[in-house]
Amino acid sequence: MNRIIFDIDTQKDFLSPLGKCYVGDEKLLCVTESIISNIEEILVNGIRNGIPVISSVFANNCQGFCDITTEGQEKIKETCLVDSEFYYNIAHTHHGIDMTVAKHCWQMEFEKEGADIWDVNLGQPDNLHTYLRTNNINIVTVIGNNFNDSVLLTILGLTKSKYHVEFIPDAIVNFSQNSCVKALCLGAEYIHMEEFIEKINNYDCD
Repeated sequence: MNRIIFDIDTQKDFLSPLGKCYVGDEKLLCVTESIISNIEEILVNGIRNGIPVISSVFANNCQGFCDITTEGQEKIKETCLVDSEFYYNIAHTHHGIDMTVAKHCWQMEFEKEGADIWDVNLGQPDNLHTYLRTNNINIVTVIGNNFNDSVLLTILGLTKSKYHVEFIPDAIVNFSQNSCVKALCLGAEYIHMEEFIEKINNYDCD
């Protein structure tokens, strides 16, 4: 399999009604709930078809949201899949991925201290590239939460490194039409959720 799904920052402080950074507008609530449902469907179908998931999460320390050890820092249940193993990479330790562990993980979680998982000061780029290159991954499908442009920054890092990037707008929270245009300008491919699920269910994983 040469594809992964990249699930970005789907945490309780952003997407739960009780979260510290949750926007409580009634109209947005409907949109957010719909998008979360789409994200869950993509992840379930992906893992069912043998596609690994990489998840990034903010891991702050006294920043007011997603603080380490708080419930708000945890992923929402829709993106924390049952029976999945997790590999935790604590940002400040600069640990690389244990490839022996990674072989048996369908979902891996990376903690980060800022919006950009590619920040060289966090030691993450080498970790991610090692995993992606070792597993011959060249197609990355991006979904999740674009808080502080996290999705766009992730896409930028991937396209700069010559990965083929797909993004699914109806599975990305806080993603405007302007964000879509920016993602296209970065070289990512727009794909609808139904098209993606049909593709992977037909085992057309390039």
